[in-house]
Amino acid sequence: MRTGVDVGRVDLGLEFGLGYSQQVASYVHDDFRGQRFGTRGFAARVTPLIAVYLTRRIYLGLRWDVTFNFHRSAACSPGRCTEPVKAPFFGHHSLLGVMFGVTI
Repeated sequence: MRTGVDVGRVDLGLEFGLGYSQQVASYVHDDFRGQRFGTRGFAARVTPLIAVYLTRRIYLGLRWDVTFNFHRSAACSPGRCTEPVKAPFFGHHSLLGVMFGVTI
């Protein structure tokens, strides 16, 4: 879902998305070599963005994707887990990006 407000040549927006995510970590330490651990669960993404129109149809902007993970179940590669994996209850990561676009 996306909403936005136009302020002259500037577009301020906010995106919100719900989904399911999986995070996997492969260990390289000798004691755990070859083992893969991870979590699965619900995720929500919030993205504030700002775009400045350079011309009537061309814009340049910035967006900041922030994903919040609400993982409650553990995941593991089949045959590689020797004991239960404790899943983190909450975690997040973010990504800053540049947008360039043309409107029709």
